[in-house]
Amino acid sequence: MSEEGSENSAHIIHKPEIIECEYSVFRRGYVHAYINLERRLFYWQDSNQWNKNYVRSLSEEKVENAQKILHRTPFQPVLRQDEVIKQVSETCPFYWKISIRGEGRVNSYEGNDPADEFLRKFMAMIEETSDLTLFW
Repeated sequence: MSEEGSENSAHIIHKPEIIECEYSVFRRGYVHAYINLERRLFYWQDSNQWNKNYVRSLSEEKVENAQKILHRTPFQPVLRQDEVIKQVSETCPFYWKISIRGEGRVNSYEGNDPADEFLRKFMAMIEETSDLTLFW
């Protein structure tokens, strides 16, 4: 990878294979969503509702739609990685992390703001792909 590509965290992965999202709220637990676009699988886990943990297959149409959305979404983290608090607590009640894997690399984005525009667009893509409302 070139030096320019390694410094540019906003680089879009052109052939995303795996998407993971973790969303944690203090005293409410966490949600973990995992999409494997290559195998067309969607996995979802909610720490508060054991009966909602499952794996589902995705149609080719859902996978293609998710890939189109990913190509249009600008991957711009709002905070620098060293500014993000990774442990939820009373003083920092919210944490999210999104990882996109493909082309032999991983782009990770994280933050503490539940109103982050990137997070909201990404959550909408996950909900549209899975046909569920996943987040609180």
